[in-house]
Amino acid sequence: MGDAAPTGAAPASGGQLPTANVRKRHDTAVVGEPKFDLTNGLSTGEARVLSAVALLLVTATAAMFAFRAVRETRKAREQAVRPVLALDLNFISPVGYARIVVANVGQGAAVDADLELSFRPATETGAAPIVRSWTWPLLAPGQTYEFNPPDMDDKFPTVSDLALVWPMVALKGNVRDQLGKVHPVNLVGLDLRQIWRKVENADQAWETDPTVEVLKKISLQLGAIVSEAKKLAAQLGRKG
Repeated sequence: MGDAAPTGAAPASGGQLPTANVRKRHDTAVVGEPKFDLTNGLSTGEARVLSAVALLLVTATAAMFAFRAVRETRKAREQAVRPVLALDLNFISPVGYARIVVANVGQGAAVDADLELSFRPATETGAAPIVRSWTWPLLAPGQTYEFNPPDMDDKFPTVSDLALVWPMVALKGNVRDQLGKVHPVNLVGLDLRQIWRKVENADQAWETDPTVEVLKKISLQLGAIVSEAKKLAAQLGRKG
């Protein structure tokens, strides 16, 4: 048998170990893989500047979203406690007694209400507006207060009467919310003539006015009493 070359011995030609070629090919494959590097081709100083700018943009974006979140949270909290006053008209039927209504239709309570209710007369009457001051410590959400029209307390005016004499009603002043913020109130006017015109043209169905029903019952009872009195008088006349 011939002499065998010892294990790990260098080959007859080339003078290099096989492992050297394998390692070289491996390193070439790793280096050749594509990479995404923003700093490629930049100096160390330029790369640091670029990294600082990117960090600044990320921080600014996060701060902007945080500011928006705080602002929306504050807005929602203010809306949750904000009082909103409104003017309305309350009447059961066209022949029923009409009153002016001040209502809190907001989500929050109205604290320390300092208001003026202004009744503006029809232009053709030549009368001056009548202003009533009204203060109240608390109007809860959904709470209402009714006011009689001026100079008509003994007339029991209907909505049509009120629209003829005091066609415009306004409300001005200030209220505070539960956080202490002041909210101005400036309701320029409740146009009673326009409201009544639309209601009248709509041919709205009305509930029965309990006052009218009571008066009808009293009228029937009085009629029965008068009838009985006449019968009694007739009987006494025949006996006499």
